[in-house]
Amino acid sequence: WGLQLFGGQLFESNPILKDQDLAYFESHYQVYNFNDMGLAMVSMFFVTITNWNAPLVDATLALYRHFTFDWYMSCAFWLTFYVGSPLIAFNVFTAFSIDVFCKIEEMSDPENFKKSDVERNLEKMQAEMAETGWILHIQESSELQREKIYAAMFAEEDKDGDNANEGSGGDAAGEDAGPGPEQKVQEDGR
Repeated sequence: WGLQLFGGQLFESNPILKDQDLAYFESHYQVYNFNDMGLAMVSMFFVTITNWNAPLVDATLALYRHFTFDWYMSCAFWLTFYVGSPLIAFNVFTAFSIDVFCKIEEMSDPENFKKSDVERNLEKMQAEMAETGWILHIQESSELQREKIYAAMFAEEDKDGDNANEGSGGDAAGEDAGPGPEQKVQEDGR
């Protein structure tokens, strides 16, 4: 859409833009244009990251006389892009990324970490085997770690701290099933 509306028209000697005082040329934003697909993508990425770029938008809207069909199409282009990209998509991506990192940080904090029955039993087995000279190595797979993070992110807890599956003895990831393919258990003798 941007290529058809603005392609090849955003240059300082353009007769349509020549008499207008535009910040687009003063701020040296000429690299952000719609002359080809690559530069159009860079321009739109720049608008997405900065949330808005008034000099670029003003220059593209100045290409057409006010209240003409092309001017309305330019306004519709910028409105739909702004609502779809910076307002919705970028903010949803940002919020999801922040939530993931907060959950990872929360899960790595030893004060917030609650051990399941399986983990307590495995630690007990490690201690018992250590007394007899054996070593039990336990490592969670990356798939299990990822599932734990997703389960913690989407677990429904009310403000009182009651879990939806309280009393079942486990969490949403189903850790009570015992060691299975999601945990590697290996014994080494000394």
